[in-house]
Amino acid sequence: MTEARRSALLRFYRFTLPGRTVVRVNLDLHVPAHLAAELVGVSRQLVNYWRREGKLTPVGHKGRQPLYRLGDVLRVEATT
Repeated sequence: MTEARRSALLRFYRFTLPGRTVVRVNLDLHVPAHLAAELVGVSRQLVNYWRREGKLTPVGHKGRQPLYRLGDVLRVEATT
């Protein structure tokens, strides 16, 4: 995924403080498993595993694809 596509998708705001870059992300964004996995740096199979284990629940569907709240995916990734 290109950086331009990722920034447009996440609708994030980037600003720089002395010595570091801070990114503010829309955590309520609903994304499919493959995109959630790519954005947090894990495999799609791991996102699906989290769902089967009850650690992650979909907030909706787009066709047959479950959609996950990006904040939930980041929370689960941080606790594992």
